[in-house]
Amino acid sequence: MVAAAVLIHRKRRSAKLWRTGDDRSISAVAFYREMLKTLERIGYRREPHQTPAEFAAQLDLQPVREITIFYQRARFGSINLREEEVMRIGNLLEELKRNEKLLKKKRENEKNEDHEINEKV
Repeated sequence: MVAAAVLIHRKRRSAKLWRTGDDRSISAVAFYREMLKTLERIGYRREPHQTPAEFAAQLDLQPVREITIFYQRARFGSINLREEEVMRIGNLLEELKRNEKLLKKKRENEKNEDHEINEKV
């Protein structure tokens, strides 16, 4: 019960951080940056030449694809995020963070496979 209350508090706090008045582009940047920081901890870094959509396609992770769509809509489409969209983003970020250890292991395996391939060539 206490864990559920803490989780709800975190989601509401995160949602408030992203709602910065009427400037939704700042909100979009805030949640996208949080996602990028989480991905960097896992071992995935967006290259400067990559668009957000290219990076999301490369990773092929559902939370990353969805967050990127929200980011692009809010940042470049001048569309205000609705409350339920902000909550969805919070849920997606929490999902990404919950799976951080599993994703780190997956990333390490990818690096090992790349290394083995390079050694054979």
